[in-house]
Amino acid sequence: MRKINGNMSILEVVYKYPQTERVFREKGLMCSHCKDIRLDMIKDRLKFHGVDVNEFLKELNKLVK
Repeated sequence: MRKINGNMSILEVVYKYPQTERVFREKGLMCSHCKDIRLDMIKDRLKFHGVDVNEFLKELNKLVK
């Protein structure tokens, strides 16, 4: 079962699982001008940046096993 899903916010995930912050930063999803990381769902932010949602979630969930 996945612990992280696309309906969670980036900030929520990074707060619960600090080890995921690196992955978000590498993909350019946590930047100083991204004011909505508290509210945006991961799936929406990934689609906006052209990142495959399923692959990204798999990568995150590997870190939180």
